[in-house]
Amino acid sequence: MKPLLRTIRDSDRIDVVSIVNYFTINSFSAFADKEVDIKFFNKLKNEAITFYTLEKNEKSIGFCCLRKYMPFENFSHTGILTYFIMPEYTHKGYGT
Repeated sequence: MKPLLRTIRDSDRIDVVSIVNYFTINSFSAFADKEVDIKFFNKLKNEAITFYTLEKNEKSIGFCCLRKYMPFENFSHTGILTYFIMPEYTHKGYGT
């Protein structure tokens, strides 16, 4: 079964926090110096222009969000794209 890309819901917060914490503990890609909590999810959601989860079997296996880069007019067409997919789901074409 192919995963579903859908808009994030508040019910996804535990999965999103778990994904970020996995990468915080096991890699340098999350750029966090310690594990995050639900406040991190809320901040991402509040700042996001778009925020999606990649769901498989009713569980988030990854997520992506787009946020403004800087609040200045000269940066109005720029953004920060963040995305993570759990390692066991990589190399399967889900991120394309």
